[in-house]
Amino acid sequence: MFQNRLPWYLGASLYWFATSLKWFFILILLPGKVNELVAVGERNTYWGLVVAIGAVEACIGPALMGAWSDRVQKRLVFVLVGAVLTAVAAIMLASATSLIVLTAGYLLLQIADDVATGPYSALIPQLVPSALRPRAAGVMAGYQAGANLVGAVLVASFGQQIWPFMLLLAAVHLVCLLGVFRTIRHDPPATARATDKPENPWWNIWRNINFRWVWLTRFLVATGSSVLVTYGVNFLNDRVTSYRFAGLNLGGPTAAAGFLIVAMALTSIAGALLGTRMAETMDRRIVVRIAALLMCCCMLPFGFFGDYASVVWIALAYGVGNGMYSSTDWAIAADVLPDPADFGKDMGIWQSSIAVPQLFGGGIGLLIDTVNRVQTGSGYMVAFMLSAALFLLSAVLITRVRLPGDKENPRPA
Repeated sequence: MFQNRLPWYLGASLYWFATSLKWFFILILLPGKVNELVAVGERNTYWGLVVAIGAVEACIGPALMGAWSDRVQKRLVFVLVGAVLTAVAAIMLASATSLIVLTAGYLLLQIADDVATGPYSALIPQLVPSALRPRAAGVMAGYQAGANLVGAVLVASFGQQIWPFMLLLAAVHLVCLLGVFRTIRHDPPATARATDKPENPWWNIWRNINFRWVWLTRFLVATGSSVLVTYGVNFLNDRVTSYRFAGLNLGGPTAAAGFLIVAMALTSIAGALLGTRMAETMDRRIVVRIAALLMCCCMLPFGFFGDYASVVWIALAYGVGNGMYSSTDWAIAADVLPDPADFGKDMGIWQSSIAVPQLFGGGIGLLIDTVNRVQTGSGYMVAFMLSAALFLLSAVLITRVRLPGDKENPRPA
């Protein structure tokens, strides 16, 4: 079933392209939809609230679906159901005429994502040997960056036409689903349990101190990243007045955001390739630390600039760090899981480290709006400085993680 060839990695990881494209469209298009439904001075607050409501389900959804797939020893059928539900949710979001309907559609989209990606995230560590996981993680990071690149080009070319993009989103999920099915073909055989107990309790993974450190460091990075991802479009709209770079006049915040994401996607791909190569030859924790420190250094000055060209140069460097991090942290998480028979549940719990930060979305949005009322643009500066501090803390704490083979050298250099 597993083949150590690039076409296999590309086919097996293809659904990550679909889910990454989904969240790109959602995070770019939905803030504008929310802006149409609420007062101007409250848009960050309400958009953060929508994200937070979806995050409540996302905190437990991947683990529930992953545990269910562990029990039935099936993964692919969950991906199929999730792809179909995504298509339904996309149509619901496109047709929403009130904040309540939009929130319900967003919640359904989050449920669909959890149904698919909870079990799907367990497929690769179940199939790929530990020594080769950086390659799989690198492909996954490449798909994530590639989805951002494709999405940004489409939005820049066709504008914020939500109906066509939601229909495209549904189609892409089904096509990528077929690609995964064609590559993997059938679910991997049942995995024998590493313990003599019939089933480990839900909280058992939290007894593993290495998992706790990995979860915490990923949580810190995800929280820091969510500030830029969730409020970046509004930042460009409220803080930046001119959208010129290298002789190009991008006109407005939507086109400027699209260009910015294209630039970050390209450097993220380069960062993913670099991170994959480094993780195969050196301690993976060092790669993660370098990436987190780079993102920290980029985020610190981000909110202080109203000049678009400066924002672009900072974003280019940030993309390199983000690509390096994405290509490595997943492999570290897979390495510290104690029981292969619980990969679905445990990887689902690990995914909550990405979802939990969204619970604070409303609070961060409220913080931005509140400080902006005191001084225009200051809310974004405070939020980005908080983000930088979280990246720095993650870089420090990743040294606490112990990986297999650490008896001789328990800490990275």
